[in-house]
Amino acid sequence: CIEENKELYRSYYEYDKDILEYIHQRHTVRDFPGNYYCNRILFDIDFKENGDECKEDAIEVVNLLNLKYDVSLAAIKVAFSGRGFHISIPNYLDIVPSNTLPKDIRQILQDNLPDIMAIADNIFDGARLIRVANTINIKSNLYKIPLYVSELSTMTYEEIAKLAKTPRLNFESNQAPTPAGSAIWSQFKIKQPEPKKEPIAAKSEFNSTNIVTCMQKVYNMGSDAVQGQRHITVVRMASAWRRAGLPIDAT
Repeated sequence: CIEENKELYRSYYEYDKDILEYIHQRHTVRDFPGNYYCNRILFDIDFKENGDECKEDAIEVVNLLNLKYDVSLAAIKVAFSGRGFHISIPNYLDIVPSNTLPKDIRQILQDNLPDIMAIADNIFDGARLIRVANTINIKSNLYKIPLYVSELSTMTYEEIAKLAKTPRLNFESNQAPTPAGSAIWSQFKIKQPEPKKEPIAAKSEFNSTNIVTCMQKVYNMGSDAVQGQRHITVVRMASAWRRAGLPIDAT
């Protein structure tokens, strides 16, 4: 729910419904073992040292998408993030759902859009959060607001920042996603692995994972734990379980 002066984020990706139970148990989307979906491709142009240079980088990304990759301006969505800029387009690369997508997507984009990836930040890990439009950025005390492409190209960074002092709730976008009509995108289509068909709910046996392997090793030692170290070992295990999201009673 959007509230004034309160930060709000959403995940970079979409997920299968299994994510609900996973979040209930772990209180995070990190290391989710199911499929990740990328229904839109978002590029983050982060503020580094100079606002005007940041804006120029955003303009360069828009120009590359429009002039080199033939994306209609009507399909390019631009937002001021409160410091930098977010630029997104529909999933014209036909990136398919996959449980390895957060590991694969940067390489997919690097192979197909290398000049844009040289400008944009690396924000593609599985737990990445993106600020929701018209919510505040506490670092700058400015709001993430939608922009027209024409505003990005004609306004100064200071003018955009002034506009972002309040939410832009009545913004009427003329930027509706449109099909990639140009044949240019067909040359970027890539063969990707099919998503796993096995539903997550069908897995009933819990095996060791690559998460906190030291605690799994300690647990599997059981009564073979080294005498003289068992008290501190069980305290460490309890701490790890608590930080993993287990209720205090269960810990």
